[in-house]
Amino acid sequence: MVNLSQTAEVKFQNSRISPYTCSYMKPTDKQKKAPQPQPKPKAKASTQIPGTVPIRFSAIIYNVIGAVISVIFLSSFFQHHDQDPNNPAETHINSGYDWMFNTMLKGNMDLIDKNPDKNLQQKYELKWGPGEIVYVNQIKTIVPDTAMVLLPPAKLFKELGYVMTQTGPVVQRLDQQGCKNFSMSDLPWITYFLYPRRFVYADSVGTDLHGATYIVSIGGWGVDRLKYLVEKPEPFMVLPITK
Repeated sequence: MVNLSQTAEVKFQNSRISPYTCSYMKPTDKQKKAPQPQPKPKAKASTQIPGTVPIRFSAIIYNVIGAVISVIFLSSFFQHHDQDPNNPAETHINSGYDWMFNTMLKGNMDLIDKNPDKNLQQKYELKWGPGEIVYVNQIKTIVPDTAMVLLPPAKLFKELGYVMTQTGPVVQRLDQQGCKNFSMSDLPWITYFLYPRRFVYADSVGTDLHGATYIVSIGGWGVDRLKYLVEKPEPFMVLPITK
């Protein structure tokens, strides 16, 4: 006769599951849900442009004050002072700026307004007379815009100048009465009138022509640097170095 208690115990032991394989889950156990992430607060839209520094109100005030001070300074510096008849030797601290702004610049603008149809040479002659500008125009007519010009050395400009005649300027020694200096001895001056042409002085390059293709001959200087013979030399010539 089979013992029912022993049979039930055998069935229970057979139904037990090893703890090394898995574990029992109670029916009442529920999987805990992971907490959902909270949405981050959106950043407020910035009106500042990326890569710029915010403008402070104090900086604007400083700029306005600086602008006012600059206007006061310039207006006082360029203020015109009439000559005192009782003290003709009196000079004001801003006399140079007064002349530049109220005499030289104003005179030039008036000359331009009164002669709108004249070219640069004609305006120069109206203001200063037909002097060195005649030589400058000769260089401008002969030398191409892309060329480099060899000018005499500084020593020659200290010895020779020009005098005005009814037919135009004539080269003379500086010790002669009424003789004027050549302004083309100043590189910025000659470049101002003849840009984009380039100029180089002979005493800055030695015997090398330094890429010059034209030469300004004054008082016979520079003729020996030409690759040909000049049949009728003149006191002022603008010549190509090679023909």
